[in-house]
Amino acid sequence: MLGKRQLLMVFVEEGLLDESKVDEILATSEEYNLSLGQFVVQRGYLSESQFLQIFAREYDYEYYDKLDKIEVPNEFCKRVSINFARNNNILAIGIKNGAYQIATCSPLLTYPIDELSTLLRADIDIVLAPKAEIVALINTCYKENIGV
Repeated sequence: MLGKRQLLMVFVEEGLLDESKVDEILATSEEYNLSLGQFVVQRGYLSESQFLQIFAREYDYEYYDKLDKIEVPNEFCKRVSINFARNNNILAIGIKNGAYQIATCSPLLTYPIDELSTLLRADIDIVLAPKAEIVALINTCYKENIGV
């Protein structure tokens, strides 16, 4: 796995980030107690799409730019509270080979992923998607599953 500096250098090599900003980003993201991804997106160094697409490529994750045609497994909505899904921007978008495919926009935050594995009693495979797509699908999925 790439270290934070190495990951930032990938963005520099892609021409998306000025190399002079790398040390500043590393120091300041620690001060604000944000993941590297959250920091570079919130501070406008990179768009969310740029960060997620390159992160997906570098770590061999799938990237979905749209989730509007996805059906969330019913079991996910039964076992995982809407608050957990919303607070962590995380949602199952399918099951493949017995493992839940979990969409997140914060791949560097591992706690929610580990917690989901426990809640679902299953293996987890991470896929990446923009936050707005995840939030919209969370709202749709739980609205459809009220009372389930």
